[in-house]
Amino acid sequence: GQECGNAVAVQHHGGWETRYCHLKNNSLRKKPGDMVQTGDVLGQVGMSGLSNFPHLHLSVSKNGKTIDPFRTEQTQTCSGTKGNGLWYQAPAYSPAGLFAVGFSAQIPSFADVKTGAARQTSLGRYDPALVLYGYAFYAEAGDLIHLRVIGPGNLSFEHETQIEKTQNQLFRAFGKRRPKAGWPSGDYRGIVTLWRNNRILAVRQTRLTVAP
Repeated sequence: GQECGNAVAVQHHGGWETRYCHLKNNSLRKKPGDMVQTGDVLGQVGMSGLSNFPHLHLSVSKNGKTIDPFRTEQTQTCSGTKGNGLWYQAPAYSPAGLFAVGFSAQIPSFADVKTGAARQTSLGRYDPALVLYGYAFYAEAGDLIHLRVIGPGNLSFEHETQIEKTQNQLFRAFGKRRPKAGWPSGDYRGIVTLWRNNRILAVRQTRLTVAP
C-alpha cells in the first residue's frame, strides 16, 4: 500500500514473498521481472511512505499470509530446506524499543509525535513549558519509561512512568513550567530509557538549545 512507500517485493518459490518498504526514493536497483540473487543490492534505506525516521520495514508472507520470521517454531524456510526459523543467520532482535524522542514546548499530540512535527530543537527563554517525550513500540504492561532532562548549571528533572497495559505504540511525556526568570540559556539534553524486568531495552537521547 501507499504507507509502504518506495518498495521492492521479491517472489520466492512455494508461495513465499519478502517485501522491503520505506526505501530511499530513486535508489531501487531492481525493476519488475528481474531475477534476484543472494547478496544483490535492492536499494538504499530511506523514509518514503508513512515513516518518520529512516529504517527498513521487512515483511514475510506465504500464500498471502504474513509470517513472523522470528518465531522459533517456524522450521520451514523459503528455500525449502529445514532450518531453525526463517533466518540463515538471525539478526539481533529487540522485543521493544523507542521510535523517537524529542523536546516540545507543550504536551504534544500523538499524531504530531508520530510524524515528527512535535520535535523542537530550540526554545525561547519565555516559552511556557519544556517537555520531553518518548515514542515507544511493543511496550508491555509493567514496563517503565524513564524521562530525564539535564540543562545548564544544576537544572535537572526526571520522571518515571509504568505502562499499565501492553500496546503496539505509545508515547509518554513529562515536563516543567517555565520558571519566573525564564529558561536558562544554553544546551539541554533529554534522555529516555525503556526498562523491562530491571533490564534496559532501549535508550535514546535528544538535544535542545535555549538562545540568550
